[in-house]
Amino acid sequence: MAKGKSCWGDPDCHLVSHIGPLTNDDIAELSDAELERYLTQNGYLEEKRLYRANPDFIVRKIAGETLAVPTGTAAHELNAAIILTEGGALLWDCLSRSPQTRADLSGALQRTYDVDPETAARDVSRFLEKAVGEGIVCQM
Repeated sequence: MAKGKSCWGDPDCHLVSHIGPLTNDDIAELSDAELERYLTQNGYLEEKRLYRANPDFIVRKIAGETLAVPTGTAAHELNAAIILTEGGALLWDCLSRSPQTRADLSGALQRTYDVDPETAARDVSRFLEKAVGEGIVCQM
C-alpha cells in the first residue's frame, strides 16, 4: 500500500466484522477450505455475493402485470411465466443492468420506497430466495 494511503478508502480492501465462535488466532490456523466453510457458515461471504438476472428470461409488461418470461434453455425447463410485484420488478431491473449484492438491492428498495433497512433486507432475502429457486436470478 502506498505511503499515506488508507485501506478504508481502497476498493480492494473490505472489513468483515468477526462474530463467529473462533478467535483470530484460530482463524489464522485454518486451511483455505476450512476458512471458506467457516466464512460461509457465519454469513461473511454472503454480503459480497453477487447476483444477476438470468439472461434466459425477459421481463415484459402485459395487461398491467410485469412478467418474467423464459426464453432459450429456460423455456424448456420452465413452462410458465413468473409475475413480479412492483418491488420485484425494481430488483429485476437492477439485476439486469449489472451484478448486485444484497446490500445494493436493499439500497435500491430503500431509495425507491422509503423503507427502513431491516424491511428492505428482509424483502431482498425473500425475493432472492424465490428468484434463485425459480432460476430467474443467478448467483455469481
